[in-house]
Amino acid sequence: MAAAPADVPRASGDRVALVDDVRDHDDGRRALAGRTDVVRAEATVGGRYAGRAWLHLDDDVAGVYDMEVWPRFRRRGLGRELLAVLVAEGARRGARIATLNATPEGEKLYATCGFARVGEGRTWWRHRA
Repeated sequence: MAAAPADVPRASGDRVALVDDVRDHDDGRRALAGRTDVVRAEATVGGRYAGRAWLHLDDDVAGVYDMEVWPRFRRRGLGRELLAVLVAEGARRGARIATLNATPEGEKLYATCGFARVGEGRTWWRHRA
């Protein structure tokens, strides 16, 4: 799915912040922390970790990846807020388009946030031992 950053609604809350630390991932993802082309956001509710997402920047493209809100915190607008914060940061850094891959459940959220389907496919992850 893809959207112009201007078409993605702005964040309306303060439960999502851009962060430098990586508290819940393997060494491969930890290695992404500190790179200038990678941004990480975390959602919290009442001080409790509630979700996260990553943004990878490549020229004028901002790719949203690995976005998840923990089940007990879903349906509260956190996914929308994570997406809005990351896309706004991508636009601030020069992105003219935002892209992501969506599950069927996630596609509903992304469509309400200005994203449109551009094709179908499958995402493959390479997990190192």
